[in-house]
Amino acid sequence: MTPTARSSFELIFVHGTWARDGKYGQKDTYFVQKLMEFAGADAGYRRFTWSGRNTVSAREQAAKDFKQFVAELAPKPPGTKRLALCHSHGGSVALMAFLDMATASSFDGLVSIGTPFLHVYRLREVEPSISPPFPPIEAAARWLALFLFWWLGFGEQNLVARTLSTFGSIIGNAISWIGGHPALALLEIIAASLLMLAMLVFCGMLTIGHTIFLDWVSERQSRIADILPSIEAAAGWLALFLFWWLAFGDLNLFEHTLSALASIIGNAIGWVVSHPFLASAGIIPAVPVMVVLYFMLLIGSLIYSEWLSDRQPSITDAPNDAAWKIKERCRLPLSAPVPTLLLRVPADETYGALIFSRVVSFVVLRVYGFIMLSMAAAIDKSRTWPYVGGSISRLLDWVSLFSRWILSFPVSMLAGAALLLFGREFFPVGGYVLISAESTPPGTWQITVVPPLDRHERRLDHQERYIQAELEEDRKLIGELEDVVFEEWRAATQGIIHSRGYTDPRAVSLITKWMSRLS
Repeated sequence: MTPTARSSFELIFVHGTWARDGKYGQKDTYFVQKLMEFAGADAGYRRFTWSGRNTVSAREQAAKDFKQFVAELAPKPPGTKRLALCHSHGGSVALMAFLDMATASSFDGLVSIGTPFLHVYRLREVEPSISPPFPPIEAAARWLALFLFWWLGFGEQNLVARTLSTFGSIIGNAISWIGGHPALALLEIIAASLLMLAMLVFCGMLTIGHTIFLDWVSERQSRIADILPSIEAAAGWLALFLFWWLAFGDLNLFEHTLSALASIIGNAIGWVVSHPFLASAGIIPAVPVMVVLYFMLLIGSLIYSEWLSDRQPSITDAPNDAAWKIKERCRLPLSAPVPTLLLRVPADETYGALIFSRVVSFVVLRVYGFIMLSMAAAIDKSRTWPYVGGSISRLLDWVSLFSRWILSFPVSMLAGAALLLFGREFFPVGGYVLISAESTPPGTWQITVVPPLDRHERRLDHQERYIQAELEEDRKLIGELEDVVFEEWRAATQGIIHSRGYTDPRAVSLITKWMSRLS
């Protein structure tokens, strides 16, 4: 069978995952030979190869290489139809490349056989009432911090008991001293208030510096921004541990510091009592200075708020979270950029494996989601209780946060591991995305299903010839008809089901009929 209009064809075969050196698209295969025979003696043949690794990065690189491959092709002669014939994730590679209009416009058609098109959705957008688990690295850091806290606080170090004992001793001594020196205690409170004001100024400077640092990081290295929460969490717990050890451990800096402050304040008060006029002369000019400083801080806070609001990203800017980034990396056209034939064989093992992976991830998230939703419902219910509702809801907020903290690590690890079949890039966002493999990309598409070949149905297709042969008792013709049915059936059942979209002779017939309509 040859095209009636004698259109010339240029056929470009794109293999799928783990098939760089496989049979798909090789010249000596039945599939290619039949299509080239249909296309005619002057038809062009090319096979595009890529790494074939099952990762998003590999498919992204393959799409870039495919665009370059197409750009380097010689211009099509007039009347030539250039077609891409893809198998498995080769279809994903081609459609990713077709997002570039220059590449898509150089083709006249696309055939994609058994491609598991990935649909990626952010959990927060699908289930807004569920707080996603923390990412694996951050969740692991929180578990490690919890273990360290437990070991240091209640293990051999027993810092909790030691700290409570130290606090009790310090508070008892302080109460006794205040009872004996009420005037000096009042002066110490005033001095402590001034110290707190200085600390607030210092904290404000740290906040501004932290914001500037985050802006610098986001502008230069977006990947650092993804893991920064985990680093901050680990650094925060490390700082807390160091503070705990330095303040209440062997060095006992907290008690030493209080003693030093008490000594300094005592000396200062003694000097004030001994020199009342000089002290008054110092305090009187200090008051307007403090007032000026207060208003300067107030104005600076307003200026900082305006500066911060000006630097906030626009609501239309792309989100910076990892789930959105992986969704964008898997984006495909929402409709066919060129005439497209999508073929699918039922019971494809690839879809089965990916569906199993998706189901495992879904179940993990459902269990986690049920717990989180139950906590949220309990918090909302407690807020309606009179008198005690506010306190109980705050307590439940802490319980919910702690539950999320505890559950995040196993949930993110299990969900991430379940999604490894879609590509290793999905592991870090295992608890953040919902993903499935479908027969078509998102949007509006048409698909043709090639059902498994049943030999009796093929006999029914040739029923008249069988009846004629039986009436004439022509055993030779019946044998020939049976040989044809058996050869078709054997070809259609070769190898794994995932490959039968191109080993089945009926698939070749569907593709050639579709090519005829193009010409």
